[in-house]
This record gives sequence, C-alpha cells and structure tokens, in this order.
Amino acid sequence: MLSRALPSLCALALSGCFYNSAWHQQAVSERRVAESATPERVEVATRAERRRRPLRLRAYISPRYRGEVSGAMAHVEDLVDRASELTEEALGAGLVVAEVVRWELDAEEEIGASLDRLQALDPAEDVDLVVGFVGSLAMVETSIEQLGRAQLLGRHMVMRAPNDAVEGRAIERSFSRLSREEKLRLRRRRKDHRELVVFLHELGHTLGAIHVRDPGALMHARYSEDVDTFSSPTLALIRATLEERVAPPEERDPQRLAESLRAVLETQEIAFHPSDHAQMLEGLEGWVAAMAQASAAEASRAAEAPAAASTAAEPPPASALAGLDEEEARRFRAAKALADGGDVRGAWDALAPLVEARTDHYAVQELACELTMSGLRAHPAREACQRMVELATQPSGS
Repeated sequence: MLSRALPSLCALALSGCFYNSAWHQQAVSERRVAESATPERVEVATRAERRRRPLRLRAYISPRYRGEVSGAMAHVEDLVDRASELTEEALGAGLVVAEVVRWELDAEEEIGASLDRLQALDPAEDVDLVVGFVGSLAMVETSIEQLGRAQLLGRHMVMRAPNDAVEGRAIERSFSRLSREEKLRLRRRRKDHRELVVFLHELGHTLGAIHVRDPGALMHARYSEDVDTFSSPTLALIRATLEERVAPPEERDPQRLAESLRAVLETQEIAFHPSDHAQMLEGLEGWVAAMAQASAAEASRAAEAPAAASTAAEPPPASALAGLDEEEARRFRAAKALADGGDVRGAWDALAPLVEARTDHYAVQELACELTMSGLRAHPAREACQRMVELATQPSGS
C-alpha cells in the first residue's frame, strides 16, 4: 500500500523525495563563509614578567546604552572581566570595576563630544580610569575612531554599544541556509570580539599606545575579524606607561617615562602609523607635563589625609585573628595587606582557601565580602556576604 502511495506523495512534495544537491552545496558554501567571518580569538603574544596592582575603573552608562544593551550594568562588568583576563596576562595588571554609575546624558552627541563631557564630569581623582558607555551608531562601522575614543596618556575613554540589530539583519540576509543556532553563535562571536577589541584599543590609548600599521594588531585604526593581539612595540609603550601609572605618586618620574616612550618610538618607528608617530613625538613633553601635574595633585591629596592612610596600613587587630591557627592567621594578614594596597585580585587569591575552609569565622567572611564590594565578582566571595550576616546575627557563644 505504501509503495503504491509513494509516487503520489512525491508528486505533491516535488523535490522532497530527492536529494537536493544545490541546497546542500549552498549550505556548505555558507558555512565556509561564516567560518571566515568568525573572528580570531584575542590572545596574548608575550606575557608580563611580573604582577602589578590592578587598575580601578569607574563606568558611566548612558540612557541609550541602557536601552540598547540588555542587563547593561552586568554586561559592562562582564566586558571588563574579559578584558581583565588579557591585561593580567599581557601587562601583569587586571581591571577592577570600582563603581557603575548611571550617566544621565541629555543628548548623545558625536563621540568626541561625549569624551569631553565625561572628562568634565569626573576628574578620575580616586580611580585609574573612567569609562563612558554610550549608544550605538545606526550602521556597521569599521573605523574604531567612530566606535570608541580615548584621551592619549589620559584617564578617560568612551565606547559605543554594539549595533547588534544591524549586524543581526545582515547575518539573516547572508546566511539563509544556516540553522538558527549557527547564526546566533556567529552573531554572538562577532559582537563579543568587536566589543573586546574596541575596549582594549581605547584602553591602549590611555596607556600611551598609538595606531600601528599591522591590520591584525589591536591598535590598528580599523576593526577587522583578524585582530587578535597587541603587537610587541605597542606592549613596550603600554608597559612603560603602566609602570609609571601604578607607582605611588612620590615615586613617579614623568621625565623618565618620556625618555622610555621616546626610545620605543624612535627604535620601532616602522611599526607605527606615520602621522600618529609624528604627533606623539611632537606632543610628548606636553602630555608628560600633564601627567606630572596630575601626580602632584594626587600626592597632595594623599598628604592631606595621613590619618586615613596610616589607618589603612595598620595590621588587623588581634580580635580579628582569634580562632585562626598560625598558618590561617598568616594567610589572613597577607590578604588584608593586599586589599589595603588596592590589589583586590591578589587579596582574593590569598584569602580564597580560608573562605571555604572557615565559613564559621566572621573576620574571614567579612574580608571576602569587602572584596566583593571593591569590584571582585568571584561567586564564593559574594556568598561570603550572606555568611557574614548570618554569623553577625547568631547569639553570642553559639
């Protein structure tokens, strides 16, 4: 019966009973194109030789950014976490979100104007970096200058939201034979790569990096899916600036920094974009003078609060160490000293074994909770806040 019905069903379904080689070939072709359109993984070419304290940043999120990006605050923290993994490897310094602030821009202007307004709003006196997040462009743009902007050798940068809708429509039109999951995966990979590249590119500018000739390097002026790392000349500029940036104000030497940057620019001239190279050499003294002025102001603020500084440097009181054995107390003191010095990630690395082992110890859970408030997003540290509350409310002696 089925064999007699088969010809009729085939007639109704037309090609449904036959292998459609044209459809298959188009699907194979689209997968090849999609593979070539999938961005390279951003990686570290050369690792930093030593660790430095993390850079603390404050993020400002505009109304349009909040409207375009689902869960905008968490999204920004996730982006910074992804960037931090790379900066820890490449520079020896991670990134910590000190605060996320709603930025009530009444009008989202050209990105350079947004950077000017951010600088006027927040002088970055208590953080290493101030980052503004604004709405997207109405088109897919490859010029990084239109996707982000930063103050060279400064402390401010702005970047746009990814235009996910425009990119999504382009992928839908171009890949009709791919499955929904394949298209979503391609869309997500492209968006994540573009965001990370723009963030690291602008961060590089704040740390003294200029545009390079290599189209596969993070500091090239145009975005492409092939961008995958900081070039060696770029890392030399960034590491020299970072060494100065994280040093205590009284130990900074802007003139020494100028000499280090000039040496890289002169010996690696071929690597850099000619106009950027000439402009940086010409303006180097002015930028370094501005950095010296900022360092002097920071040192002055620190000198005005000696009591606060000395309190922060004090070891934990004996009562905080009660109930810990000698090794646990040593680990707790080390973590507390790192936290007081601003090294949130280092403090967590030292404290982590105690957090799970001593869920009954208030001071341990309190310090872990404080690290969470300082920008650490480790899940066990967040749980410590709840444990701290539970311990604080237990009857005495329980």
